[in-house]
Amino acid sequence: MHSFTKKKATLYSLAVFACSVVLFVAYLHIYLYVFGKTLPKTEWLRRKNEALHIEAQMLARSLESYAEQLEALQVRDEEIYRSIFGLSSIPSSVRDASIQAGTRYEDLEYADRSGRLKNLCSFSDMVMKKAYVQSKSYDEIDLMLSSADLMATSIPAIMPIVPDPSKYRISSSFGYREHPVLGYRRFHEGVDFSIKPGFAVYATGDGVVEQVKIERRGYGRQVVIDHGFGYKTRYAHCKTILVAEGMRVKRGEKIAETGNSGLTSGPHLHYEVIYKGRHVNPYHYFDRDMPLDQYRDLVDKVASSSEKMMLHPMHADKSTHSNK
Repeated sequence: MHSFTKKKATLYSLAVFACSVVLFVAYLHIYLYVFGKTLPKTEWLRRKNEALHIEAQMLARSLESYAEQLEALQVRDEEIYRSIFGLSSIPSSVRDASIQAGTRYEDLEYADRSGRLKNLCSFSDMVMKKAYVQSKSYDEIDLMLSSADLMATSIPAIMPIVPDPSKYRISSSFGYREHPVLGYRRFHEGVDFSIKPGFAVYATGDGVVEQVKIERRGYGRQVVIDHGFGYKTRYAHCKTILVAEGMRVKRGEKIAETGNSGLTSGPHLHYEVIYKGRHVNPYHYFDRDMPLDQYRDLVDKVASSSEKMMLHPMHADKSTHSNK
């Protein structure tokens, strides 16, 4: 009798448990699908997910803004800063190389199947890489700033003759023209100053005489100066050359005299500015409005300095070069 009662109680308990489970499932079904409710845990996860999604969107917008600012810095760096200091351009393959994913974002594929998190991390790494390349470029420019004084005196920045309009005229500009002797259209790589023979020709920036050459035709008697920082200048059709290869010259130092040598239609000075092996317009470098007195003061100061070096016994070799 006792055993039967115990068995009956067990069955009753199981029946109650089963009914409870059925009622719970029914309640859950009605709560979720009839009334459209969500479980508290699910609701918390949904809100948490929405918050994370908003944060990811805000981060993406910030990264896009940083990327745009970085792009502007890269443009200025290439077109202004690196150009001014004569530094080589950084290849786009280095600046814009994408991050190789590999197994780098493997764990994110399980955490976010939409791929948004993976794309965001990849974009972030790309921005960081570009920022690193840009910072290294600025480090290189910073090193160049230590020689800024040298660069300021080296870049060709004055006219190669005394800027006295009564003594010269510009007979041919930079660009395409009809050759005055050969008679056909060709690119003119410099500026021609029509001027009588015998006038002084001055170095337009500090540098080293790279070449002194005499041609029966072509440029005739010519001088090429290497100013460093990617710049060179050529002075052609001269009457007399006063410097030799390997000599160091100063801006405003007399290096030649105007003439009519080579292939010409009349006496003139042909002047070129060459930057990184490419001819550029000299108009962009010399100041045609430089006061005549200021130009002559510069020339006199350089000449006076050369004379002092001649008088100093320690600079005997230099003085010989400086006054040829």
